[in-house]
Amino acid sequence: MSSYEAAGATTGRGTAGVGRPSAGTVGAGTPGAGTPGAGTPGAGTPGAGTPGAGTSGAGTPGAGSGFDPSRAYGLHPQVAIRPEPFGALAYHYGNRRLNFLRAPELVVLVHDLEHHDSVDAALAESTIPPARQAAFRKALAALADSEVIRAR
Repeated sequence: MSSYEAAGATTGRGTAGVGRPSAGTVGAGTPGAGTPGAGTPGAGTPGAGTPGAGTSGAGTPGAGSGFDPSRAYGLHPQVAIRPEPFGALAYHYGNRRLNFLRAPELVVLVHDLEHHDSVDAALAESTIPPARQAAFRKALAALADSEVIRAR
């Protein structure tokens, strides 16, 4: 499994995960389609201390997004985040993508981005261990690619 999959960020174009398998795509021929994680082993159940984000759709998250962790980012104004036991759901009302943030640490980080001058600064101030920060950067790149967060 790549470090990208290990971050737990599943977007409309694939998965950006930290230390766990992808939740896959919602509603795309998966048993139990329409139910997040239905028919996908391990989906919707966070691993201990595993960050994560995800969406419904297909492709490669972060590809061509131009994500730059040295820039300031914030939650897109058309995105609503709903807390869930596994982390949170993020719905973009503009592009209609549903993202699964499969780790509570990632949810906190996404909310904290607006208070920092860069993603790197937000990570430095977070409780996320340095060894796991690269995976969170990849998860954030996937969220930027699906327009959950945007440069400000």
